[in-house]
Amino acid sequence: MRFLKTIPLFAAILIVGAGCMPSGSAIPSVERITFSPTKTNMNAPTPPSAPEPLPEGGSGVRGKVMLGPTCPMQKTGDGDCADKPYQVELRISTKSGIPVKRFTSDADGAFAVALIPDTYVIGPPPGAPAIPGAQDQEFTVRADAWTEIAIMFDTGIR
Repeated sequence: MRFLKTIPLFAAILIVGAGCMPSGSAIPSVERITFSPTKTNMNAPTPPSAPEPLPEGGSGVRGKVMLGPTCPMQKTGDGDCADKPYQVELRISTKSGIPVKRFTSDADGAFAVALIPDTYVIGPPPGAPAIPGAQDQEFTVRADAWTEIAIMFDTGIR
């Protein structure tokens, strides 16, 4: 019974509140979104995307991640056994260990991350497998400059 007594009050609030609604161009328009199903092969590899262009000026770190050796008893000049670009998740933290950014290099091993000037450490994220593995590298970003680094992941092949 108590519920029935509150219905008129609720209706009055709605009516009064409706007068407070903006009208005309103040009401945002709603765009209709249509769904058109398409056949998609969910197992198909995602095509590599081009790395985003770097902003003019600015500062940060950019580089390439490589994986090697790729063959046992590798000889200098053996093109089939050359180090390969490596797409992998990396993390950047401050020199004191505070996490700054996690990202993945592209299919060509390239990456670029905008950062403010400071000294950082880059390497695999915590919990990443030991093999292939890479050592953490310290680097410094200066104002209005991009620091170039190369990161080498060791396969453990000898």
